[in-house]
This record gives sequence, C-alpha cells and structure tokens, in this order.
Amino acid sequence: MLVVDDEAVNRELLEEDLSDRGFRVECASDGPSALAKARAYNFNVIVLDISMPGMDGFEVCRQLKRDPATAVVPVLFLTAHKSEEIAIRALDAGGNDFVEKPYTPAILTARLRSQVAIHRAHEQLLRLATRDELTGLLNRRAGTSLLRDQIARAMEDTRHECSILMVDVDHFKNINDLEGHAVGDRALAALAESLTASVGSLGEVVRWGGEEFLIVLPRAELSDALLVADRVCASVRAIEFGSLSLSVSVGASSLRSLGREDAHRDTFDAVLASADRALYRAKAEGRDRVVKCTIAPPAEVG
Repeated sequence: MLVVDDEAVNRELLEEDLSDRGFRVECASDGPSALAKARAYNFNVIVLDISMPGMDGFEVCRQLKRDPATAVVPVLFLTAHKSEEIAIRALDAGGNDFVEKPYTPAILTARLRSQVAIHRAHEQLLRLATRDELTGLLNRRAGTSLLRDQIARAMEDTRHECSILMVDVDHFKNINDLEGHAVGDRALAALAESLTASVGSLGEVVRWGGEEFLIVLPRAELSDALLVADRVCASVRAIEFGSLSLSVSVGASSLRSLGREDAHRDTFDAVLASADRALYRAKAEGRDRVVKCTIAPPAEVG
C-alpha cells in the first residue's frame, strides 16, 4: 500500500503500525510524488492525508481517479479533520473510505483489509471481462478498445505511430482434426506464451478469435513492426510441442501505411483491413512468412 503524508512522524508511525499487521508499505511526502509512485506500482490501497502543502489530498485523489492506470485503486483518507463537510468532500473527490486521527490501529487495519478485498474482487471481475480464458491474453473486445485508443493517440500526435500484426496459425484445422481439440487448445496456449515473449514490453498480444491473434505495437514504425514479426515467426518455429510442427503467417500494417483506397474509411477499420490483406497474401505466397501492407505517403492517410 501507499501512505501519503507530509509529516515524517506520521508516515513513520503508519508504516510501523501497518507493517506489523502484514502490509507492505511505500511512503510519499507530497502529492506529485504520490501520483508518480501510484502510476509506477500496482498498489492495493492508498492511505491519503488531506492537509498537505501545494497539492492537498482532495486534488491528489481527483487526479488518481481521472487516470485510468490508478482509477480503481481504493483511497482511504486519514485526517485530523472531524467535520462532516470534510468527510463529504473526501468522498466527493473519489475517496472510498474516511478514518479520523488519532486512529485505532485495529479499526484502521480492518478498514484497509476491506478495501483490499474489494479491490482484488474488482480486478478479478475485470480480468474475466477482458481476458481470454484459454490463453490469458486480452480478448477481442479489450483488444478493440486498446487499438482504438492507440490509433486516436497517434492521430493526435503525428510524431507517434501505431502498427499492428495480424497473426494466423498455419494449418491449424489439421491439428484439431488429427490430434483433437484438447491438443489444439494446448498448442494455442503455447503459441500465446511464445507471442507474448517475442513482443515483450513493445506491445500487447490479443486473441482475436480462434487461431488468429492481433499484436498491437504502440509508437512502432512499420519497419520496427516487421522486425517483431520476424521474431514472432522464428519463436513459433522453435516451439517444442510433441511431433507437431507449428508456424504462423503474419500481415503487418501501420497507421501511416494505408493506401489511397483507405483514405475515406474509418481509420480503425482501415488499419485492420490492410493487415488482413497482407495476411492473406502471406498465406497465398506459401505461409510461414511476413508480408507488409502497401506503403503510401503519410499525406494520403485519412
């Protein structure tokens, strides 16, 4: 958890009390450092003082709740203020609970454990809603949202690019027909691990449907995406999966490589369509290879 208080003695006391009760505690002494730490670490709960110089606790909480990376983290206000008005302002700012100083360690601990349980339940529900059950990858709905967001960001800032790879497992129907669907499922799980390892921190792998995967590479130029695609193909060939030989075909596209025929189309659909055409060509040319979409001048992108 993260403890935020501008008074060193208060931070030390809280850290000692909470550490003794099994919590792992990080501390911040002001609003900006609290926001930076909250974005850098996956905290289960944030204990926040209200009266701090510069940025008070209300503003810290509002900024936490506006940021998608920290919006779901519970915030418990811990303050010496005892008025009803302050408690209401804390909750209106997005706080999840409110405890007055001086606090009773047992009560504070119980309140915190309750918030942690709620947060973990929320994360589990979010995972069920956004992750593919078999592979653990983002599902199509979550992948669609991610790609739309990255395209919108790239459209707003022309210095940034967004590339995608459409990946399809070669001859996957033969695996299911000859080995059975259980073996096919294990093959897909192994492929998902291989794709994730190949992409690393450069992007996100999505199970697009069946044996098809989408790799979203934010800020990657098409040339960089092609390097990732080659690495993906090599890693899949290296998978040891009994007597099965696995390979993939890959179609690569980027926001600024759309052809003139796509200029009038919705950008999201256009990027997907161009990657899909490249994938079709990869399969038509013999599979187990990477094909990029036709590159057009950036000025022609709609």
